[in-house]
Amino acid sequence: MDNKNKVIYRSDYKAPEYLISEVDLFFDIFDEEIIVKSKLKVSRNVNISANTPIVLNGENLKLNTVCIDDKILSNDDYVVDSKSLTISQVPNSFELSIETIIYPASNKACSGIYKSGNIICSQNEPEGFRRITYFIDRPDVMAVYKVAICADLKKYPVLLSNGNKLSESFCSTTNRKTVSWEDPFPKPAYLFALVAGDLGKVADKFITKSGREITLEIFVDKGNEKKANFAIESLKKAMKWDEDKFNLEYDLNLYMIVAVDSFNFGAMENKGLNIFNSQYVLADSESATDSNFQGIESVIGHEYFHNWTGNRITCRDWFQLTLKEGLTVFRDQEFSSDMNSRDDVRLAEVKILRDMQFAEDASPMSHPIRPDSYIEIDNFYTSTVYNKGAEVIRMIQTIIGKDKFKEGIDKYFELFDGQAVTCDDFISAMEIVSKKDFSQFKNWYSQNGTPLCEVKDEYNEISKEYKLKIKQKLQNGQNAFNYPLDIGLVAENGEELLSKQLIISQKEEFFTFKDIKSKPIPSLLRNFSAPIKIEYDYQTNDLLKLLKFDKDTFNKYEVGQILIKKSIKDIMDKVRAEKLVCIEPELLNALGAVLDDNSIDNSIKASIITFPTLSNISNDLNEYDFDAIFNASEFLIKSFALRFEQKFLSQYTSLKSATYAYSQKECGKRKLKNIILFYLGSLGNSYDSLIFDQFKNSDNMTDAIAALSLLVRNNSNLKQAGLNIFYKKWKNDSLTMNKWFGIQAGAKYGDVLGNIKRIIENDAYDKENPNKIRSIYNIFASNQIYFHKLDGSGYSFIADKIMEVDKINPNLSSSLAKGFKDYKKVNPKRQKLIKNQLENILKLDNISKGLYEIVSKILN
Repeated sequence: MDNKNKVIYRSDYKAPEYLISEVDLFFDIFDEEIIVKSKLKVSRNVNISANTPIVLNGENLKLNTVCIDDKILSNDDYVVDSKSLTISQVPNSFELSIETIIYPASNKACSGIYKSGNIICSQNEPEGFRRITYFIDRPDVMAVYKVAICADLKKYPVLLSNGNKLSESFCSTTNRKTVSWEDPFPKPAYLFALVAGDLGKVADKFITKSGREITLEIFVDKGNEKKANFAIESLKKAMKWDEDKFNLEYDLNLYMIVAVDSFNFGAMENKGLNIFNSQYVLADSESATDSNFQGIESVIGHEYFHNWTGNRITCRDWFQLTLKEGLTVFRDQEFSSDMNSRDDVRLAEVKILRDMQFAEDASPMSHPIRPDSYIEIDNFYTSTVYNKGAEVIRMIQTIIGKDKFKEGIDKYFELFDGQAVTCDDFISAMEIVSKKDFSQFKNWYSQNGTPLCEVKDEYNEISKEYKLKIKQKLQNGQNAFNYPLDIGLVAENGEELLSKQLIISQKEEFFTFKDIKSKPIPSLLRNFSAPIKIEYDYQTNDLLKLLKFDKDTFNKYEVGQILIKKSIKDIMDKVRAEKLVCIEPELLNALGAVLDDNSIDNSIKASIITFPTLSNISNDLNEYDFDAIFNASEFLIKSFALRFEQKFLSQYTSLKSATYAYSQKECGKRKLKNIILFYLGSLGNSYDSLIFDQFKNSDNMTDAIAALSLLVRNNSNLKQAGLNIFYKKWKNDSLTMNKWFGIQAGAKYGDVLGNIKRIIENDAYDKENPNKIRSIYNIFASNQIYFHKLDGSGYSFIADKIMEVDKINPNLSSSLAKGFKDYKKVNPKRQKLIKNQLENILKLDNISKGLYEIVSKILN
């Protein structure tokens, strides 16, 4: 392996040889370039020898001058290569001044400082600051920043950076404006932010619990100001929630958010100046779905909560990424749960975990929430680090209780505020307050894979004792995990006999429950108390009773999913054996009864009767046969729709609302109405006119896009008419057009790939915009039916795009390459086709280290 693709190991961590305590930056912005002048207050770390050179990271920079304590260095005094600036002789402490030139317009990687449309903006996590100036670009080097930005007033009237604004001045002779900023809190370079542009603004105020007035500002493209109102209301809710739940008050006088179209991530928590992908800021009922609104509320909360869990306390190194991300995802999940239906939010969280993270665990991409090694850290912004990391935090709260968890958060800030620390430091704070030993629990941080819990039981009619045997099926060499297992025991008549939390810690253990008056049906893993898989030999009749009687919302949903998957597998087996396929009426009746159960919220009903994804179903199989899974699913869907066609029609009509309102109740009604419309649409073109009428006449995007997606998915004769109407209305709205591209890339019938090749020639498509690339290519790579076509056309299409994108945006190419992660799970013919494409990618000249890492892992 060459040095470019060198593996970095967590065990090799060493403290920085030099520290930077103060940073003074000046940005002189011109049409084609930015002159960057930095002054750094540097000191040699303790126990570092005097002859140790200082090495600063730097990429794609034009170096003008280097000075130490105002003395200009000659070329002989330092060495510059493509990755660094090295100065061999430096004093113990000194001021280092560096002038560089950068070119934002040609920076297509969306890392460092770049242009998004006419906006100059930055993205520095994890290692983008080295594209701005030479610096010790690692998270454990923390400094206070002062920043001045100078630019043409007409082109860039808005000039923003972190912290509080110090001053603003204008030179009439040059027509240039200078704005100065100061962030008094030490931060690593990845949290630095800069924005320059001609932007609209939405402003508000928030009064903290101590009485301080905080100015809130959201900057958007002019004309989109009204679409930012929901975001600013979400921000105020998040600020109040963090004060009420964790007693965490905002610490600056100003909080800013900027929305940009070209962004590699969802959003970035830069101290006091968040930069967001516009899809997580802009929304109104006409252009955004209920899911878009929920996503905005969640992500606004997530980035705000990072102010404390991520900014005030940050990561010592990037292996500790889950320290800030897992904890903050947990916090934003709790926020969303308090703002909405807790049960509904929990089901959504688990669905994401199972569809994305469980699939990751079952692939060559599997890694612990705290990885031990990487080649490119960008590849570890994963569902494992984020979503599984959040489940690990949730388990800590479950084990020690909410009050002790809150005390643990307080202790964490008491011990580590203003520092760059590790996951072990967080755990130590929890150990101190709870007086519990988390040594075994830390296996969650070091062991990969989804734990499998085998459950067996027996009931003694005479003694009235019920026994559970719990066995952890572990991967080779793994130690037993420690986790909470919430259970219930349900009688045949639906009576709840017991509800209890078990703490699992051994590879094998037994639990005995006395005075259980009749043989119970176990309700296992209630509320999804741990990110594990349960293996228990449920009989169909037991599952049907749990679906009817279980009081735990998650398990009611879970047994519905198990029943559907069992039926799909049964259909697949019968088709392979060339036997007659018939559906057991009990399953269909049980699902139909859910619709009539007035004790269940509409949104929960919709979740229960929504089929698992192909990815979810395939994760339970040794070999992925997406065509067989899809065909079996379609057969079961149509059977369900035929059996309850009239019920569906009646409920569809009753769930209609006169006008749109965004509320928990109305969102639930729309969600159920649209899954019912999905089932009716499965019955063929007889319902096309009903679907088209909903699309054409709806007053909100939730209903419109649900209907249009169905027309496209089913290759309806009215598909093109609907697409044309949507395009005509939204062709100039870049964000909304992503939906138009996405539903076509995810279609299940028709010439999907041929259509994609046509629409990428459309003027609304931008081949360099991350959102546009994701809306087509990432969605197509998740479209198992067409991506995995036996002729290999899907594989070659995605591989060609990966190689094209890698030249300009390695973050995107690496993400897209993960679409091949199921390589070893598909049949031999598909494996051969995939292998050929992956080997071609590895031959790419100057392949990025991130793409090299992903492809190598999949192949090996």
